[in-house]
Amino acid sequence: MKYFGINLGHDASIVGIEESGDIFFYAQAERYGYREKGYGGDLKPIIKEFKNLKINKNDIIFICPCFLRDIPKENKSYPIKDYDDCIIRRCEKKYANSKLEIETLAPKFLIDHHLSHAISSWCFRENNKEKLFICYDGCGPWADEMRPYKSSLVGSIREDGFSIFYNHEKIPSSMPINHLLGARSAGKLMGLAGYLPESKEPLNQNDFIKWLDLTCESNFVFHRVFPTKKETNKNDLVFFSKIYTHYMNFIWEKIKINIDKFSKDKEILIGGGTALALDINTKIFNYCKNLTFGPPADDSGLALGAAAFAYFYVNKKWPKLISNSSLNCLNKEINQKGPQEPKEIANLIHKGKILGLIREKSEAGPRALGFRSIFASAVDECNLQIVSQQIKEREFYRPLAPIVTEESFDDYFIGPKGKYMQFKCSCNENSIKSLPAIVHKDLSARPQVVYKENDPWLYELLKEYGKLSGHECFINTSLNKKNKPICNNVEDAIYDFNNKNIDIISIKSKNFKFFI
Repeated sequence: MKYFGINLGHDASIVGIEESGDIFFYAQAERYGYREKGYGGDLKPIIKEFKNLKINKNDIIFICPCFLRDIPKENKSYPIKDYDDCIIRRCEKKYANSKLEIETLAPKFLIDHHLSHAISSWCFRENNKEKLFICYDGCGPWADEMRPYKSSLVGSIREDGFSIFYNHEKIPSSMPINHLLGARSAGKLMGLAGYLPESKEPLNQNDFIKWLDLTCESNFVFHRVFPTKKETNKNDLVFFSKIYTHYMNFIWEKIKINIDKFSKDKEILIGGGTALALDINTKIFNYCKNLTFGPPADDSGLALGAAAFAYFYVNKKWPKLISNSSLNCLNKEINQKGPQEPKEIANLIHKGKILGLIREKSEAGPRALGFRSIFASAVDECNLQIVSQQIKEREFYRPLAPIVTEESFDDYFIGPKGKYMQFKCSCNENSIKSLPAIVHKDLSARPQVVYKENDPWLYELLKEYGKLSGHECFINTSLNKKNKPICNNVEDAIYDFNNKNIDIISIKSKNFKFFI
């Protein structure tokens, strides 16, 4: 028997888990066909591969739809029991055919959006202790149609299942602040957070009226206040800083109420796109000292959560733990291009080369964690502008993240250590002076911390670079251009970065499946 999770919304994806509990298929539609970031709900690019998996009538499929309005009306029901509460019984065969073009007799169930996010993060846990999960969304006014719990879901998850807390403090959607600032993605809002200085001033009546006025304007977008060039009006900067600070603090207070109410030992798990809100993640960590987070934090992680629940639904146990982010199946085999050894690659970075690295399977989720990355020296401050704006063509306020070994973290940063760039850390005097290209405007950074046991190859690369430069830390950002998904193969990278100041290196992969 095989277990499948399918995400029908944007970040459309399919994940398959074997009877052994291992993932054997993980595919995001945006990286297969049209290569448009967040490509909405169209699974055609990976349907061929999915059909080749030879689904049979005994296999279990859980589908995570974006909106309940997409589901046939006769299927809108909400059973009461915990395990059934986030499932909308059987999905009609005609629904699967029309939406997915998959011909199979397998039973299909619809699973709640936020529960899928929570289970996706649970797959990356480091221990089996019961955890309070907190999932909230940027879905705004559409939340009512997505689930019966509005824009947030709180509960506990453990080895033998989960529970939902219906009396939780509702957490507001982040969509109003996203739309007001024009940062229509978690990544953009994350970059904007470090550009806007934290405001110590409370909102006054005039601020509130201005906020209402702006949100009522049609087509109000961020670049009207923050143009592509650095021409920001200081008064507008102060205003938006106050709005952002006020809204994030309001969300944090709601989260804190739920932690105090439901979690005695402060073991917390978060999931979903808003789990990329670094300020709030860091507040949670500082309050609890224990936070579980998975790298497929955006909606691309929904298929994983649905597949893992499909496995649990039958076996009454969770599938195997996942230890890294390299999960996406390839649509073309990786062949050797450029040097292969960490020492050789470290030497190129030290000499000032900007490298696009492709190795193993593609990243799961929106962050580059060393499998589809752009690497460059952080010593040269000019690399910030060259990589972020010239090569990736991003907004001027977007920062570049550092990657650092566990041992060297304290030499440059103050804050929690995160394997998946999930925390906001302060840069100390050493990093401000020595590594200016990874220091954001508010003197913060979101470092990826590399442990030898988690990724020996990447750890060795950082060590070799440290021998040459004196710093076991350099730039790491995702291998994609603006409005494009992370590259899946070498051809994607060459096409996207043609005539750009970047050298593509691909490490020949061994002993894992790819799909053609």
